Amino acid sequence: ADALNTARPTEKRNATASATFMDAQRTLGERPDIIKENTNKNAKKRTPAEPDLLSSCKTIAEKFNTLNDSNSMHPYNIEDVKGYVTELFYAGYDENDICSVIDRQWLAWRDNNTMRTNIKPSTLLNLSKFKEYLNAPVTLDVQRKKQNQAQLDKYEKAADERREELLTVKDRLSSTDMRKDREEYKNLKEKEATLEDTIKRLEDRINNLRLQEAIAMN
Repeated sequence: ADALNTARPTEKRNATASATFMDAQRTLGERPDIIKENTNKNAKKRTPAEPDLLSSCKTIAEKFNTLNDSNSMHPYNIEDVKGYVTELFYAGYDENDICSVIDRQWLAWRDNNTMRTNIKPSTLLNLSKFKEYLNAPVTLDVQRKKQNQAQLDKYEKAADERREELLTVKDRLSSTDMRKDREEYKNLKEKEATLEDTIKRLEDRINNLRLQEAIAMN
């Protein structure tokens, strides 16, 4: 199933959008004008805990893939970002800073086919330019706001349809005897998994659009 054909349930939209907006306002507020790097050369660097580091790397790699609508055979993975993320963590930045930079530069470059190719770890997670990206102002013009809203409406409508379809599949599963109709049960379980995966991907896209709106309002 195409990820563009699914979205989130109507009854949860307002609460989710509000929560996402509030989170963004808290984490993407006004940034200090000074770099957060530790300039004390005698200070002992603290190594990020491996589970936390890997979790952040997974989140960041998935954000690159989601914003780039990555259907590529070679999407970004943990190893593609781990070195950059580790260096940024050493310098005093955190996962929220990194996600903010990715979202900000996506907003700035997404309509420029040349610059859009720079939405990648080697460019955005480079320590030498990171502070500049983090503090760069972002605004949405009227046309872009309309485009964002059109995308959001499309994703949410598709998600509602997929969720209704998922409920139907679950109802059929509950009334299907696995022992008597193993093939039907298997097909329904596969369809259930596909729908759940598609809905999750669309929820990620919806959340990213909401987050971009919040960033642009800061």
